Amino acid sequence: MPSKGGCVMANGQLSEMTKGWLTPLQADFLTRFFATGVGASFFLTGGTALSAFYLHHRLSEDLDLFTLDDLALREADVLMPQLAADLGCCIGPTRRTKHFSQLFLEPDAETSLKIELVRDFGPQYGEHIKVGNVIVDSIKNIGANKLTAILGRTEPKDFVDLVFILRAGYDFDELLAKAGEKDLGLQPFFMAGSLLQVRNFHHLPATTPPLPLPELQSFIIPLADRLLDRVHPPGSR
Repeated sequence: MPSKGGCVMANGQLSEMTKGWLTPLQADFLTRFFATGVGASFFLTGGTALSAFYLHHRLSEDLDLFTLDDLALREADVLMPQLAADLGCCIGPTRRTKHFSQLFLEPDAETSLKIELVRDFGPQYGEHIKVGNVIVDSIKNIGANKLTAILGRTEPKDFVDLVFILRAGYDFDELLAKAGEKDLGLQPFFMAGSLLQVRNFHHLPATTPPLPLPELQSFIIPLADRLLDRVHPPGSR
């Protein structure tokens, strides 16, 4: 659903809910960005949204801001230099395409902050929450996007996030169906192959509580096997 309207107000303010899970620069940027007119057309999603506002399971270093509005993406690009100056930052390397913008805020005394602004397409699931003035994606939508991300890349953090989402009570098959509506190329056989890349991992991001690599693998591999069984039932493989 679009970020304008359809939000659920969460209890507490930004500092109360996200203390220890956002860096000072992340928190300051989000507060300032969502206080602008263009910010109201975006929502925070991805690993930082998942951890800082919902599961509190790992630190995430970047900010993923999605919009369903073409004009908002262009307006946000124009806004960034002023926001950077207000935060005492320089703007580092940038990348831009028609529907995507990536930039780095570089402060004097803190690690740089990667920000990605994305014009999203396709269906959206669940209701956004609003904490202070920050609009945050739903776990269902983040979960579906995590599956499409795993299909397209192999980053341990996505697998870690998926495990914590499923352990929070969300259903794998439901998220997979929603991911398939977002990415029509998502097929069980290819999804299984992507999930099985977990066998090649050597290190995982730190989590709370800790998630050892063998535990991650023992959780993910059966999901992949289930998908393969749907394509090639036991006895036919």
